[in-house]
Amino acid sequence: MFPRFILRRYSSALTKSKELKKKLCKEPVENSFCNVALIGADSKLGELTAFLVKQNPLITTLHLQGGAGVVGLCEDLAHIDTRCRVVAHAGLDNYRNAMKTADVVVLLGLGGFSSRTTIGDRVMAEGNRICKLAEKCTKYARRAIIVVCSTPVSVMTPLVVDMFKRTDWYHPSRIVGFPGPVSVVLNTEVARHQCFDPSIVDVPIIGGPDLESIVPVFSKAVPCPVDRRSAVELTARLRGLDPSDFPRRSRTENTFVTAVYPEAIALNRLISTIAYGIHGDEVAVSYAHVRTNWIKTCRFLVSQVRFGKTGVVHNYGIPKLSKFEQDLLERGVAAVSDREHMAKEYLDYYLSKRRDILPCFKQREIEEYHQKRESMMRN
Repeated sequence: MFPRFILRRYSSALTKSKELKKKLCKEPVENSFCNVALIGADSKLGELTAFLVKQNPLITTLHLQGGAGVVGLCEDLAHIDTRCRVVAHAGLDNYRNAMKTADVVVLLGLGGFSSRTTIGDRVMAEGNRICKLAEKCTKYARRAIIVVCSTPVSVMTPLVVDMFKRTDWYHPSRIVGFPGPVSVVLNTEVARHQCFDPSIVDVPIIGGPDLESIVPVFSKAVPCPVDRRSAVELTARLRGLDPSDFPRRSRTENTFVTAVYPEAIALNRLISTIAYGIHGDEVAVSYAHVRTNWIKTCRFLVSQVRFGKTGVVHNYGIPKLSKFEQDLLERGVAAVSDREHMAKEYLDYYLSKRRDILPCFKQREIEEYHQKRESMMRN
């Protein structure tokens, strides 16, 4: 016979071991999966992003929506032996099946624009499609995280938000804009300048999501900050300007990064960060174009945010800036404010359903084109 106190200790230890075994061997919770829907996956960016997401261990199901080409893309990706299951939804009206089970919905642009395509023409070409996709999201993806990738993002993100505000399903943390490949290109340029590996370089970005309004915070670069002279040279090179003209001339017209491979890598990183946040990771941090209330003249800015199960759960705000970066931010805020006015004008044009009267920004663009043509003929 064992003493009574030994039996009590043994029974308590056995109970604790059973409880610990239950905690370690618990069944997966409901949010241990993440489904992603790529809307417009038949584009070049959609194909490359789908190839990367298929190999992402965080993603359970990948829905590809687009034209007839997504069926062949789905069959090609099926040969990659990973956990992610790929489902194709061909057809312009097949949005419900692609969105209804998605946790993350990515609105890709059609692309096909040249460097001569003006911002007004880009908005007129993509705006109608993005508005219709936003209406579909309010019906079939009410609680999903919406990632807007159609350029210009500074116009399309407010457009999607305003479409959601017309319903009862708007939440500011669930709609984010994709800053594009600027972060990848910027980190690569800084790594080449400082002779570092690009994988260890991280340059914070704020301002707008477009190339002409984004502000690299070189003073907070990791692992080594960049001095002012190099910062001016790198920013001018990034915006396609001569360093001698910068910062007197801070931007060029219709400047967009068309590097598809860096854009696909950056988009896959953003999707991975959102998936980490949905899975409950407390350090799911990335850069996104989100709703803010820091500056009265513009509603949206790019900043570092942390994602959770419901979208953006924390915004880290604007870091301490140098004088050069403050000047860039002031100009970037002005550019973002102009793009938000363009989004408001296009929304009024879309809701009026009158296609004979163009939006105000497009009318101004046509007038400027005729004035420039007349001046060239006079000279």
